[in-house]
Amino acid sequence: WTDVELTEQGMKDARTAATLLKGIDIDLSFTSSLSRAQKTLDLVLQDLGKSHIPIQISSALNERNYGILNGQNREQAFAKYGQETVERWRRSFDLAPPE
Repeated sequence: WTDVELTEQGMKDARTAATLLKGIDIDLSFTSSLSRAQKTLDLVLQDLGKSHIPIQISSALNERNYGILNGQNREQAFAKYGQETVERWRRSFDLAPPE
């Protein structure tokens, strides 16, 4: 996997998620081994005042490896490889993008 950083939009989204989770009693958390997922969880837990709760990290929660598409948004990938090809790669279970 390419372990890309959490974007500014991702940070905003994490804070929005924390707002939506306020009032829910959380005493254990789970995240993938990717740094942006861990950063997202850290921001959410911080905003909830729950930074002290246990965190389970597992690579089994990692998202699908999108090979050459990692780090690109859809529009960038469409422009570079074509919309039809990118959608086929993204939606297929047996056809992965090239590394």
